[in-house]
Amino acid sequence: MNVYDFDNTIYKGESSLDFFIYCVKQNPKQLKFMPSVIYTLAKYKLCLITAEELIKTGEKFALEFINNIKNIDTVTKDFWDGHQHKIKSFYLKNQKSDDCIISASPSFLLKEIANRLNITNLICSEVDKTTGKINKLCFSKEKARLFTKHFPDVDIDCFYTDSMNDKPMIDISKSAYIVKGNRIKKIK
Repeated sequence: MNVYDFDNTIYKGESSLDFFIYCVKQNPKQLKFMPSVIYTLAKYKLCLITAEELIKTGEKFALEFINNIKNIDTVTKDFWDGHQHKIKSFYLKNQKSDDCIISASPSFLLKEIANRLNITNLICSEVDKTTGKINKLCFSKEKARLFTKHFPDVDIDCFYTDSMNDKPMIDISKSAYIVKGNRIKKIK
């Protein structure tokens, strides 16, 4: 099985940030969350905060942000109508029916694009759409634990990521690749 991180790996950019910006354009009142979102994502990408700190910070504004969206399922579909083109061509050319996407992005956001791409193996963070509570954060060591839990007898042939935050996934893979833009470099 080939396993792919999502953001900045097969998707050009950070889908959660793009979704947030999309929601702000639909409802400018959401702009008040922008500094917190950018700051938290930057700290996350730079490994400056723990998973617990990410959850605590995320939950502070997630409920209010989600409550400002009238119909999150419709908004998510509309978002992907305008952002599906950001799926990188290397993935579309190499996609296999048993691929697994594993991501820290929330499932309510990624389920729609997974369905559109016929991806049935999706492991990601779980955010309750009604309470904003982060029930599961799929990040770093937790990614490897969740993958092993979902697929206890499956070997990862190739793992693709943009970040060494995913070292635990790299460690359990036969081979691994770092994706930077459209460049792919084998690292294991």
